[in-house]
Parts: sequence; C-alpha cells; structure tokens
Amino acid sequence: MTSDVTSPDAGKYVRRLPAWIAVVALVLTSVAQAQGQPADRARAQRLYDEGDRAELASDWSTALAKFEEALTIVETAQLRLRAGRCQEKLGKPLAALQSYQRATLLAKDDPDLLALAQPLVAAATVHVPKIVLRLPNPAPAGLTVRIDGKAVANPGVPQPVETGKHEIEASADGFTPFQRSVHMAEGATEEVVLTLAIVATVLPPPATPRWGVLPWIFIGGGGATLAASIGLGYASFDAKRRAYDELGPAVGCPGGVCSFAVEDVPDSDAYREFESEINRANAFLGASISLGVLAAGLGATGIAFVMTNESESAAPTATALPVVTPDGAHVILVGSF
Repeated sequence: MTSDVTSPDAGKYVRRLPAWIAVVALVLTSVAQAQGQPADRARAQRLYDEGDRAELASDWSTALAKFEEALTIVETAQLRLRAGRCQEKLGKPLAALQSYQRATLLAKDDPDLLALAQPLVAAATVHVPKIVLRLPNPAPAGLTVRIDGKAVANPGVPQPVETGKHEIEASADGFTPFQRSVHMAEGATEEVVLTLAIVATVLPPPATPRWGVLPWIFIGGGGATLAASIGLGYASFDAKRRAYDELGPAVGCPGGVCSFAVEDVPDSDAYREFESEINRANAFLGASISLGVLAAGLGATGIAFVMTNESESAAPTATALPVVTPDGAHVILVGSF
C-alpha cells in the first residue's frame, strides 16, 4: 500500500482507489492519535466517518463540511487533502490549491505523504484562473485596486481567483472610478486594463446674451445725455451770472433784484439785453433738467436689460478628458461631434 502512495501516479489518486485507501488509513491513524479529550477525538472520528461516506456517495458539499468541521478539532495533512478533493469537485480550484499547499506544510516530516501532496499542488495550480491587472502608467498616487470588494495588496502580479464572475474596481483621488466585470473559467487567464480618467469640470461655452448690445446702447446713450445735461446746466449758470453781475447793475437790477415796479420797466436796449440773458439762462436750465431726466431713464433701462440679460448657452458638444492608461497619459474627446 505504501508503494501506491509514493508511486509516480500518486497525484492521480482522484482516479485510483489504492491511493485513496492509503489516505483513508492515514487519516484514521491521525484522527485516532489526535491530542485532546476523548470526547473531541470521538467527535473528530465521527465527523471523518460521515465525510468519508458522503464523499463515496459523491455528496461533495456534505463531505467538505464534515472534513472542515473535523479540521477545527485536529488539523492533519490527510484531512486537508480530502477537503481539497471535495473543493475541486465543487469547482473551487483556488480553495483546493490552498488546501493542498497547506497539506504539504503539514506533511513536511512525512516523505510518503509529502510525495502525495506535492503533485496535487502542481496539478491544481494549472486549473486556478488568474486575473492579470495592467496598471496605469504612471500609476496615480493612492491607487487602490479591489477584486470582489477586497483590496489587492500586490496588483502587479497575477491574481488567482475562483471560477465564476468577479468585479474589478480601481480608484484614486482626482480620478473617476474604474469598474469591470469578468467571468473566469477554470485555468483561464484574463487581462484587465485599468483606465482612469481625470475628473474634469466641463465649462459651458460662451453665453449668448439675450439682448445683445442693446443694454449698452441705452447705458451709453444715458451717459451722453447726462453729459449734455451737465453742459446745459453750466451754460444756464453762466448766463445768469452774466445777467446778474454784468448787465443787472446797469439797468437797476443788481444781483437780479430790480428797484422798480413791473409797470415801470425801463424801455431800453440795456434792459432788453438783460431780460434776454435771463430768458436764455432759464431755457438752458429747462433743457438741462429735461436731459437729466432722459439720461436717468436711459440708464435705468440699460441696467434693467443687463440684469435680465440671461445666457442662452448651448450644451457642450465635446469635452477634452485626460486619461491614464498602462500605455501612458492621453487626452480623449467625449460627447457629440
């Protein structure tokens, strides 16, 4: 029986009964010799027996559960090998590989058992799916990569996974998160290129004012009218100054205060010039006030237009988006062209 265990075909025990008889015998011996209370030894033996019967009936889930429960009482290389076989049958090559690797460590002092476990490790390694992550170049600071929600400690090496669907995520501050789903078959290798785009603020295109330049025409016109109003106001002031200070004293109206009654208005060219200058000053004053009111109206209208001059901007049609890929940094255009 020992020759069967140590033979070159020992790694094929999944198809050869003699090798499994050897494993069964070794497990029985190890369980029987397990340290602990008699009740624990009896419970471990019972679990093993139940797992063995389930395995013979191809009930791999039940067998695995029994072997794993027995392992909580006593851990042996033989139990690890039996658990690994069940995991292989259940389509869990990575878990099987880990069980076989653990068995080799536990069997380091048993050459026969070690010779049985090592080929199983080599065979199981071939069947484990692997995800190869291609990182951005250069990799952003603080880059975190997760597979199925678990952080990848060393994303630069192939990541062994179980068969089935897996979620790959990558994130870094200042970049939009990366996410991709892959479905891994037994023994497959899948390359996943991590592409991270820099978070960019898309600015709207220049706004088109609703009123165009019309508000500024009103404001400019109001300013020009105000300037004219001020000029006419000054002309009115100057005309009154000339009438009161230069012409008034000569006709008995110094400072614009006449010393005679209305009916005694002198009939002279000097007085008529004085009166004309007063009328001219009043006309300038009236025009100045009118233009001032007009300037205020124009300015207020222009300001009102400015305050309601909402932008009529169109949606951006294209945006330059910087991205970092394993081949380097690039800029891509996204949107409608």
